Amino acid sequence: MPKVTVAIPTYNRAHYLKEAIESVLNQTYTDYELLVVDNASTDITEEVVKSFSDKRIKYIKNETNIGMVNNWNKCIDLAQGEYLIIFHDDDIMKPELLEKEVEILDNNDDIVLVATNISIIKDNGLILKQKEEKLTNNIIMGKYEFIYKLYKEKFFLPCPTVMMRLNFINQNNIRFRPEVGLNADGYMWMEINLHDKKMLFLHEPLLLYRHHENQNSIINFFERNINGYKYSMKLLIKVSKVFFSSKFR
Repeated sequence: MPKVTVAIPTYNRAHYLKEAIESVLNQTYTDYELLVVDNASTDITEEVVKSFSDKRIKYIKNETNIGMVNNWNKCIDLAQGEYLIIFHDDDIMKPELLEKEVEILDNNDDIVLVATNISIIKDNGLILKQKEEKLTNNIIMGKYEFIYKLYKEKFFLPCPTVMMRLNFINQNNIRFRPEVGLNADGYMWMEINLHDKKMLFLHEPLLLYRHHENQNSIINFFERNINGYKYSMKLLIKVSKVFFSSKFR
């Protein structure tokens, strides 16, 4: 049983996928499985994955496209590790990302999620911004505190850096919600933050987050935000008595 599952849900991103896989294989931490869950790609994705001979790589190809969010959930269902990270097929991990996140979860039983800062890169890999969040210290967030920072400070957890305890999300039936759409990741972090557990955000940028014109978040910007906020507000109303009394005084 691997300690960590790194899952890459992918669809027709063969031109970026090779670099993403290489960045996982170049990690200083090595006790992981790498799942590449292909959502019925029509490009050379399968050839790219099978060009690697590392035994930790497992390639799963869906017979039909089941939708992006359902494919993310399939990654959760297939994961065998104690910890899980859903990594993007167009981004690049810095070599110490897994090692530093695993160390935090191994040494802090009350932390169920850890994420890191990111650097922003162009399509060609050139750096646009060294540090997305201008922080010099790590942030620990208790129950409701991430939700507060999200809406008060527009503080986001970059999905491809988020490592979670798999038992925790399984025991609490936490998944990416297809009805939320493209903002299902942010909504999931909110659901996790409803529990009396902690999240930790590392100020150090440990991932290169690629901006390009074919990004889902850019192509479907309005759908992502309008639908995401609609469901987020339903969740906030559900917990408003506790949330507002404790955080908005």
